[in-house]
Amino acid sequence: MSSENHVVSSDSIRVEVFHCPGPLAFICDVTDTINLGVLAVGQYATDIIIHRKIFASPDPCAGSSPVDSSSRQLIVYSSTGVNDIDRKNGVVFYHSQSRELMISDSNKKNGRIMLFNVLGSMVMEKNINTELHISTPNMNPGIYIYKLIYEDGSSTSGKFAVQ
Repeated sequence: MSSENHVVSSDSIRVEVFHCPGPLAFICDVTDTINLGVLAVGQYATDIIIHRKIFASPDPCAGSSPVDSSSRQLIVYSSTGVNDIDRKNGVVFYHSQSRELMISDSNKKNGRIMLFNVLGSMVMEKNINTELHISTPNMNPGIYIYKLIYEDGSSTSGKFAVQ
């Protein structure tokens, strides 16, 4: 890909990709990755247009003409904030309806939980035992890092999102 541009406007996305032919253009499969940034939850209509530069031109990277296009639906779902981590040691996630931290811990060990904001400041520290729901009525939206430290010295950490 020699360049790309994209426009996100309300519920539609238009992507244009420009390829400049090189010596391996006919034998290489190409995958383009385009960073659309953070999108709001919802459904988007996408139009993708692929341009190829002109082979016959003295400068094959000058000028271009569309060679393919596609229209697709893109759906952005809300994140739960649950990481794919080893759940044997425990995982923490935020339940937005009940405004609680949920600790899923198969061992149900005593210990403590510490929460940090993305700047590294501790925002909460609480002892835990078999209590696996912690009320957090004043959590601000954002990304949080947690660390569970058990009385036997084992620990686990991860992150979750509050929306």
